[in-house]
Amino acid sequence: FIDMYEADASLIDKNFDIKGFKKEDKYIISKTNSMIKQFTAHLDNFELNFAGRLLGDFILNDFSRWYIKTIRSRMSPWYEEPDKEEAQFTLFYVLENLIRLLAPISPFVSEKIYQKIFYKGDSNKPVSIHLSSWPESNDGLIDAELEKQTEIVKIIIESANSLRQEQKVKLKWPVSEIVVEASGEDVKKSVENLQEILCEMGNTKKFSVGKVSKNCKEFEGGKLSLGDVLEDEAFIREFSRYVQILRKEKGLNIREKIKLWIKTDAKTEEIFGNLSDELKYNVGADEIILGNVSGSEKSEADINGNKIQFGFDKL
Repeated sequence: FIDMYEADASLIDKNFDIKGFKKEDKYIISKTNSMIKQFTAHLDNFELNFAGRLLGDFILNDFSRWYIKTIRSRMSPWYEEPDKEEAQFTLFYVLENLIRLLAPISPFVSEKIYQKIFYKGDSNKPVSIHLSSWPESNDGLIDAELEKQTEIVKIIIESANSLRQEQKVKLKWPVSEIVVEASGEDVKKSVENLQEILCEMGNTKKFSVGKVSKNCKEFEGGKLSLGDVLEDEAFIREFSRYVQILRKEKGLNIREKIKLWIKTDAKTEEIFGNLSDELKYNVGADEIILGNVSGSEKSEADINGNKIQFGFDKL
């Protein structure tokens, strides 16, 4: 992930005001410090099995399956907002603390990550992860309420994804709205406070609290329903996948731009025209030309019976 998006590990040495970070960043920083405190206590009490389980659960569920997914769009080479650096800093903050905790358990893996990402011959850093100090938990960075709300949000997203599967709505297809009928104030507050994260992870334009009647999914804390699939945007996502596959087959890296040609029927061309900015962003295109096919690399897509010819040149 870090290599693919060419994230800058030197940002770990930059001073950031974490109080101004986005909530997903503050959550994982809080969770990291909570985990450091618990992990250290387990080691001090010789509870190695609990320590290993805690660290593994954090890496898999909190860091990899959750946080990495929440920042994927912010790590894009074409994302230029100021919070991109904040996401990169947070990524390396967590990773650096993780490998220091991991060092006694998995010395070779932690050393390899340290040398490849953090050390790189820097004379101001220890030459080995095993010469680094043990991480200390910073209570000032722990937000127990945010951690609690994020855990509720994870349950909501898991339920929304389950309902998508039941209704045969692919995860990559955006929906107009997801409505949550909360059975308690804690669920309602979590939805209201973490609206942006919910929309990103739920692939929806809007998350709201209200009444649901039919085609709903119950979860611990309430139930939810899906709005309509945004068909044109879903179509663009499907087509983008075809272009990305061809990019990968031809060895293009994520930062290399292309000029894209597309030929299809008039109605489908209209969709491409209306959503050209989104398509450009998805596939790394500087220019899209409709009506004919050119380029050194060509292929075809078949999406719900729509035949699309396309080609591109690397710029």
